[in-house]
Amino acid sequence: MSEKLTHVPIVTLRDMVVYPHGVQPLFIGTEKSIMALEHAQETDHDKKILLLAKRDPANENPGPDDLFSFGTVATILQLIRLPDKTVKILVEVTVVPRSRAFRMMPFLAAMWSCLKSPSRNPEKPRRW
Repeated sequence: MSEKLTHVPIVTLRDMVVYPHGVQPLFIGTEKSIMALEHAQETDHDKKILLLAKRDPANENPGPDDLFSFGTVATILQLIRLPDKTVKILVEVTVVPRSRAFRMMPFLAAMWSCLKSPSRNPEKPRRW
């Protein structure tokens, strides 16, 4: 396991998970997640975010204990503000991390460590 640790803004997901090595459109509506997206766009040249699923999808204001500890780190490829105050993003998911330490700001951020990712060799399929 790689121990490269860094703080990344958290975007919470309701009733879904996002898998690595793919591009995914997401609609984001919670205030904290939108603030996290804005922070990533403004301060991080790589535009990285941590996608974590909520344990209770109805919870609009989750804290660290309300989120699963495993998620995915994604790069924001596109961000579009919609008239209904939600945001549509297009993300490319790169790694599967485990969140380690949370930091409360106007939004949630987490320190995470990268789990070892399986190699993607197109000639040799992975076996589970």
